[in-house]
Amino acid sequence: MLNSASSWTLDSVPMVYDSLTGNPDTALVFFSSSSLYAPVPGSILYIDGESVVAGMGDIHSTTASVTVYPNPASSVINFSIISNDIATTADIYDITGQKVNSYEVRNNMASINTSSYASGLYFYKLFDKSGNMMKIGKFSVTR
Repeated sequence: MLNSASSWTLDSVPMVYDSLTGNPDTALVFFSSSSLYAPVPGSILYIDGESVVAGMGDIHSTTASVTVYPNPASSVINFSIISNDIATTADIYDITGQKVNSYEVRNNMASINTSSYASGLYFYKLFDKSGNMMKIGKFSVTR
């Protein structure tokens, strides 16, 4: 459930599938301008775009804590990683799931120049030196 808005609002709903729990691998997503259980006649929902980012893979280390700042970014996004493992690579993906670039992480810190990025939502994957994914997250770029 999202908050109501009287003007255009960017929002996202993160959904996580944990294959270890044995949950089904199907998700049904419903859009409604009012309650699905008690619809309000005359309510209107405008959707000018929706997307699903899937296939981000398995995370091998759940102990990583990542601070991403400033978020939203305009020219630079910084990553500060606290983990028992050493992060070595940060891969950045656009909203369509296309890889934008791959960056080196040093001493569990990275600063990425976003001045050439279009405004929008981006996803990151952090990897350790063995190539295991440590963390997945998101950040925004605004102009």
